[in-house]
Amino acid sequence: MFAAFAAHGERLPTEVFSARAGLPTTVIDRVVADSKGFLWMPTATEGLARFDGNGFRIFIGADGLPAGTVFDIFERKDGSYWVTVEANSA
Repeated sequence: MFAAFAAHGERLPTEVFSARAGLPTTVIDRVVADSKGFLWMPTATEGLARFDGNGFRIFIGADGLPAGTVFDIFERKDGSYWVTVEANSA
């Protein structure tokens, strides 16, 4: 017996983030979701952006982040984060 089914793709909701929404740059190489539902977006020049579902919080040097290109963020099992940064040389 053979049955043919037509498969239709589901159109998922899409949101475009921009400076208008609070994103510090339009150049984002990666998006990382953590266990709390935050979306983290490392940037080359503007620190680390975290989206909580409502808006962005930007982490920079004043928050303890070294100056430089943020490459990635990793969440550890204990809930802490490791951030990889190529620090600017002085």
